[in-house]
Amino acid sequence: MNPLVFVEDGQAMTNSLNVAEVFGKEHKNVLKDIRELGCSEEFGRLNFKQSTYVNLQNKNMPMFFMSKKGFTLLVMGYTGKEAMKFKEEYIDQFEKMEEELRKPRALTDKEQRVELLKLTLEHEEKFGEYDERIAKLEDNVRIDAFQQNVTQKQIKKRVYKVFENFNPNNLELSKLFPMIHRNLRDAFGVPTYKDLRKIDYEEVIAWINSWRPLI
Repeated sequence: MNPLVFVEDGQAMTNSLNVAEVFGKEHKNVLKDIRELGCSEEFGRLNFKQSTYVNLQNKNMPMFFMSKKGFTLLVMGYTGKEAMKFKEEYIDQFEKMEEELRKPRALTDKEQRVELLKLTLEHEEKFGEYDERIAKLEDNVRIDAFQQNVTQKQIKKRVYKVFENFNPNNLELSKLFPMIHRNLRDAFGVPTYKDLRKIDYEEVIAWINSWRPLI
């Protein structure tokens, strides 16, 4: 005898062939009973699935898969001591199969490899996002106190050099200092020299050392 209850599409099911065999009925009569149940279209769609099987004459013949609800409705009218025994056995097997389906299932080797690959890709994607965020943070880190001090000294040194050697308009020191600071802010898009980015630090020093007044 075939298993009374089995898994079909991830659900505990039986079929009309099994019911016919267990309850001692002709299969054609079981099919007739199913078709004449008079249940709603939605109930029938959810709990009965029409299919086929190959008989001894190698012909495709109709059959139905059915859920626990479908089976219960079908055999409700089957009476007698033996029928009740089989109903109880069926219901017991349905419950055992449903309990098995609710248990966590051990993954096959292939499924484990697929899950591992998914996790690896997710981690790589997250690491990529973290790297991007870190890179953005690093790009926007401001110069530290030491670099601020060096920047100030370089500005002072350059202003005196320009005042002495590159000052055709004879600008006063009091005008050169605010001028270089203004030009520096404009060149690097910052409100003050303290807001300069570390990533731009070397370029800033090179800019200062080549600065001349923009008249």
